[in-house]
Amino acid sequence: MNNNFCNACGAKFYSLEKFCPNCGTKRETTDNSIESNKKSHSKSLPEGYKELKQRISHLVKNKGFIVASLLEEYYIQFLKEDSDFLYYEIVTSANNSKITQQMDAEVEALGYKVNKEGTNYYKTTDDLSITSINNIIEEAHHIFHNIYKVDSDEKFSFEEQIQLVSDTMLASHNEASSVSSEPTSNQKYGCIIGIILLAAIGYYSQSPSEKAADKARQDIESKFSAWDGSHIKLVEYVKPRLRDPSSFEHVETTYIDKGDEIFVTMHFRCKNGFNGVNNCYAYAYCDKATGEVLSCKIMDE
Repeated sequence: MNNNFCNACGAKFYSLEKFCPNCGTKRETTDNSIESNKKSHSKSLPEGYKELKQRISHLVKNKGFIVASLLEEYYIQFLKEDSDFLYYEIVTSANNSKITQQMDAEVEALGYKVNKEGTNYYKTTDDLSITSINNIIEEAHHIFHNIYKVDSDEKFSFEEQIQLVSDTMLASHNEASSVSSEPTSNQKYGCIIGIILLAAIGYYSQSPSEKAADKARQDIESKFSAWDGSHIKLVEYVKPRLRDPSSFEHVETTYIDKGDEIFVTMHFRCKNGFNGVNNCYAYAYCDKATGEVLSCKIMDE
């Protein structure tokens, strides 16, 4: 809504008049416009936001995190730990090229602050009442729909990890009553939650290009052995071609990303015909998607 024009008669305001010079109607401020938009949507929130409300209502009674994403590029994430306050942050232009600096300014005007990484805006609240949760949901809808221009019918995708308060209390009881120094299963579970939480927040703080690069790297590295770092398909290709396949000993493998292919260099040892050991190298082009060896040359050192 443009508050430079009177809502009643359309006359233009030329300075800071509080009332229309033509008809006398009170000028509506930008803040009032925002509140008006928020209220107009509060009574008919889309199903996705209703589900988000249910999940947050569950979270504030326990602890953990929720990441709610729209179209992958737009997200809001919530964190509640042992303390009685809720931390939440929302994506900005730093992580989404479709968000403009003007949009950032509008979000900041709602009371959001820049997080320490400078990547997202955040808020905290110690009011965990239903009224407070309703306000958070309405504000999220206002930001996504009215500021970021995301269709209200878009569905959220969720990632969450929530530990029930009852589990936490049980873990505390076990710790107090047990003389063993071994961590309880609930304590171990709490550590896992922390690790997953840090990974999730780190992931959603990445830009789309960083996410794509990270996924591409993970896809490539899935073709390598987690045990010794060797390229699985290349080892399968090389060993049958050796004089004594059982003598194969992997030393080191490196690769270079070549687009649809990767160029792999594998250093290994194997027995020669005189029962000695040779240092050998395999140079191969492998399919990035499948890991299959496309071509390979094996050479002694």
